[in-house]
Amino acid sequence: AHINMSEEGVQCPPGLQESSDPSGNIRACGRTVDNNCSSVHFPTGNSSYTQICGIVRGYAKGWNNAFGPSYNFPDLANIDSPYVDGISITHGSPRHHIWTYAARQDEREGEFCSCANFSNLRTDVPSFVGNDYYCES
Repeated sequence: AHINMSEEGVQCPPGLQESSDPSGNIRACGRTVDNNCSSVHFPTGNSSYTQICGIVRGYAKGWNNAFGPSYNFPDLANIDSPYVDGISITHGSPRHHIWTYAARQDEREGEFCSCANFSNLRTDVPSFVGNDYYCES
């Protein structure tokens, strides 16, 4: 799949909503405001694969807290819950985790993501994510 929102005429895939900065120069796809998560399925047909390659460009909006607070509710700490502020890449049905890009507001304060080596940060990464994630502010 190829989605480049900087190209003229490109639209967000079904399930995502387009938004842009006030100048209209940056267009992006994201979840709807009233939805905790949105999914997009890119079928591979009967093709087998051993690698996934791609580029994800994220833009922060609001307060991003990486793996919290939804992860603090045990019944929501599963791959089908809104467990991250960011992007999760999964495969299969049921879903199997491949990689998570977590976004947080600040690398030096707060909780819920090990963006840097600071003793005041908690690392509440769900067990199904393991070490297969990247976190950045």
